[in-house]
Amino acid sequence: MPELLPKNVAGGAMALINSMGALGSFVGSYVVGYLNGATGSPAASYVSMSAALVAAVTLTLVKPQPPLNWLNVLKTIETLETPTYLDPTGPVSMKKKIVAYKPLPTDVLAYLQEHADVTTVDPKQHDAFVAALKDADGSSARACRSPRPCSKGRRS
Repeated sequence: MPELLPKNVAGGAMALINSMGALGSFVGSYVVGYLNGATGSPAASYVSMSAALVAAVTLTLVKPQPPLNWLNVLKTIETLETPTYLDPTGPVSMKKKIVAYKPLPTDVLAYLQEHADVTTVDPKQHDAFVAALKDADGSSARACRSPRPCSKGRRS
């Protein structure tokens, strides 16, 4: 759980989660005891625990996904280093290669195209999609075709 939260709130969030669990176990045992005593059977307790479980699952599945924060995506692209290598004429700069396989807003696509080589592909066209991914930055297939030596000392 800590890896999902920002570092400045991870401790407080973990404490809140732990506190809610402790409160639930404390109150839950009293509710079960009250229902067992009031009805004379554990059936009502099982029904209430089942209802709580169904409510928890429903809340988990129905939770809306937050929209993608394009500003963070663009800031991440800006921080990418543009790799350079030396050839006989001097340093050569290479743009990052990105594969866009979902529709992007036009302003975001324009921004990305300013900072990187963007290839737009339809993932339903399998061969073109695989070829684009193999050529994109970060793919293991492309790693050994760079002008720099590979991490394992191989070149292709």
